[in-house]
Amino acid sequence: MSRFLKEPQTDKTSEAHVEASLGLTIGASSMQGWRESMEDAELVDTKLPGLANVALLAIFDGHGGDFIAKETAKQIVDQIVSTDDYNAYDGTNPYALVSALSEAFLRTDDALREAHTDGTADEVGATGLVVLVTKYHIISANVGDSRCILSDKSGHVPIQMSLDHKPDHEAEKLRILAAGGTVFRGR
Repeated sequence: MSRFLKEPQTDKTSEAHVEASLGLTIGASSMQGWRESMEDAELVDTKLPGLANVALLAIFDGHGGDFIAKETAKQIVDQIVSTDDYNAYDGTNPYALVSALSEAFLRTDDALREAHTDGTADEVGATGLVVLVTKYHIISANVGDSRCILSDKSGHVPIQMSLDHKPDHEAEKLRILAAGGTVFRGR
C-alpha cells in the first residue's frame, strides 16, 4: 500500500493539446500530493485509428499504487478500437461509442486479471474516466468515483456527465452484492 509523505509534493506536470477539427484546447495537469509516488495516469489521444474528428480524454486514479492506472492507460485505446461497435461507428450513432467504451472497460479488466494470476494485482486497483468528444457528442464512461462534469462557457453551470460507482448508491450496492462482494461501513 502507498505511504504518505511528510510534506505534499506540489510540483505539477502540465501539458496542452489542440484538436482544431473539434475546436478543442485540452489541458492536462497532475500533482503527486501526499502520496509516496504518483499513482495516477492520464491519456489524451486525438488521433484514434479509423476515426477522424474524435478525441479521447482519460484519467485513471490508482489505488494502492500506480500499476493498474498505468496499465489501463496503456491498454484502453487498443481495447476500444478493437470492439465491433467502435469499428461500426459512422459518425452519427453515439450509442456505438457508448457500447465500445463499456466493452473496453470490461475487456481491460479481464486482461489485467488474466495477466496477473499470481496475485500481484489483487490489492491494487484504479478508478477511471474516459471521455470521447466527437463533432456532435460528448460521451463519458467511468468506473469507480472518477467523475465527469461539463461546464458551459461561463463556467457557472455544471452538468454532471457521469454517476459515481459508490455503494451509497443503491444500484451500485446491489451490483456489488450480486457479484459476490460485500459492503461494510459504506465501502
